[in-house]
Amino acid sequence: MSIRIQLCRVLGGAALLAVASASGALAKNSGSFTVGCLTQDTALQTSEGLSAGAAAANVSIAPANLWPPNHKLRAEGISMSLAADSSSSVDVSITVNEITDDQVSADDAGQSGCGAPTSKQGPDWSPTNFSGLTATGSLQHISDTPVAIGGVELRAERCAKLGTRTYELTVTCCDITNAVCDTVGTVNGVALGALNILDVTTPKNNGK
Repeated sequence: MSIRIQLCRVLGGAALLAVASASGALAKNSGSFTVGCLTQDTALQTSEGLSAGAAAANVSIAPANLWPPNHKLRAEGISMSLAADSSSSVDVSITVNEITDDQVSADDAGQSGCGAPTSKQGPDWSPTNFSGLTATGSLQHISDTPVAIGGVELRAERCAKLGTRTYELTVTCCDITNAVCDTVGTVNGVALGALNILDVTTPKNNGK
């Protein structure tokens, strides 16, 4: 996801956006993907001069296109930054809650063109235990170094007959200073139907 959008939809009030593929041939391991978070954080929105319900922070992942699909694990960078300059510094955290992809069932069933991860190859993402996938830090300006999570890897893999594979990483942003995290339900009058999801694709082809 010339520049074209493969997918753009809203999932229960939380943005689930697509990864755009580059014009012409895809560059190796290219692109980035960003989604807004902390839409329920009225204190931070006020500090940033934003309206209620606006994303007070952004989470990005790169690379967002895994190419070529050569079965190798690729390191992913996941980072959190503020959506606008804040009048004061805030302590924040970003957590990866889950990783999955839209070909898991076909992959596990060994359908034609797919194959379940072998003991030698291992799973299609790492780690598989997400308990330690959290990063914390302080932010005030959009120019600040983002709060980043390292150690996440996704395999440049897809089921040949199913085409493009999309990995989905569910993430939670927290404003520790104001005690607000992305929460399913209504907080400060803002409803959130699902946690934010980052998409990374292994495309069907390289765009040629």
